[in-house]
Amino acid sequence: MWKPKLHFLTGVFGFRLSVRVWEDRAVLSRLKEKLQTEDGRLVLRIEREEWKSLPGCLVHLSQVQEWQIHRTGLLMIPHFISSFQNLLVLDLSRNTIAEIPRQIGEFDPTFKINFCLV
Repeated sequence: MWKPKLHFLTGVFGFRLSVRVWEDRAVLSRLKEKLQTEDGRLVLRIEREEWKSLPGCLVHLSQVQEWQIHRTGLLMIPHFISSFQNLLVLDLSRNTIAEIPRQIGEFDPTFKINFCLV
């Protein structure tokens, strides 16, 4: 009696999990299109697109050295920002960021940051 129900639940959750994996792959592919090389640095540049939050799959691009994310409506800096050990510049100008995560303090003192809300 329990086995069919258990199988059904596994099937439903397995389907949801596989859909989530495909969604992450699609978002990651979209983010990879935003990568550019400038002055020998790998830059993630997103401008004038709607991104209220950054997806967790972004950690797969941890080699990025510069975030240029402008006018996206971004509300928060993700906690996983500390995964970006090579990050040199974080420019999130013209967004509506409400708070800065404490992980920002873990970066090198030469780390450049811009949160201008204008």
